[in-house]
This record gives sequence, structure tokens and C-alpha cells, in this order.
Amino acid sequence: MIEIAKPPSRVCTVDDIKQLEREIGAHLPHDYATFLLRSNGGYCAQGADGSRSVFDFRVPIYGGLDERGAITSMYSCGLVETEGTVFDNILDMRQAMSHGDPPIPDGMIPIGETIGSWVITLGVAGRFREGVYLNMNRGEMNWEDILLAGSFTGFEMMVTQRVD
Repeated sequence: MIEIAKPPSRVCTVDDIKQLEREIGAHLPHDYATFLLRSNGGYCAQGADGSRSVFDFRVPIYGGLDERGAITSMYSCGLVETEGTVFDNILDMRQAMSHGDPPIPDGMIPIGETIGSWVITLGVAGRFREGVYLNMNRGEMNWEDILLAGSFTGFEMMVTQRVD
């Protein structure tokens, strides 16, 4: 389960989700829309013992190298505020969509970030539909090479709180 320590002060509404779906030209998977309605993203928890929301995965092009990602934030559905001030959109998925380097392929949206600024993406259309992927920002990777889970629920189930 992804533990949010600092959620945005602005909640996500059904109207926000409908607006995002119009903008991306696709419906969000139900499990991810439910996550947004529940938390609207935010900064992930780090326990007093140093534990973080982490997930293990394999990098296929490196012969199945085992890696671990620690989630720092999950993007929100819209502009967020904290302690009365508007963030510079650091948690706004629309901001992340417009500044992807390399660009995020059609049919995917950014949903979160890890330590090391790796981007977690969710398939919303076409061949990527409902899969959760990782872009390690190393240039030589293909998006579909690092499939983390077949659904957002599957991704949440692989996330645990651990000390790295």
C-alpha cells in the first residue's frame, strides 16, 4: 500500500477526474481514480525508522538486474497547496506531462516519482492500457521494457514499507 504522509490540501473530486479524462482523451482505470479520490496524491511517508514506500522490480535489458525504487511522491489531479501556499506544481501530473524528458508516450500519464527522479507512469489507452511502468530517465530504456504491474491495484500491492 502506498502511504501518503503529506496529502495536498485540495481534495480530488469526480469533476476533476472527468476534466482530466477529457484532457487526456481516455478514461482513468477505476482503481487509480479511486486512489485519487481517496488521497489526491501527495508526498509519501517516511517512518521514524527510515522506512519508505518501496517496490522491487527487474530491469530486463540488464539481464534481469534486481532494483528497488522508493516512492517520494504520487502526483495529484490539479494544482495543490500546502500550508496555505501554492506549490510550484511539483505534485501536479499535468506539469509532469508537459515536462517529460523523454516525452511520455501517448496512452500514458505520469502518476508518481521515485528517489532518483524516476517517473512512474500509468497506461490509460492503447497497448499500455492499465499497466504501471517505470521510466528510469537513462535514455536507452524503452517504456514497455519496465512493466511494474498490470494494474494500479497490482502496483499498490507490490509496494511495502521498508528500510533501504
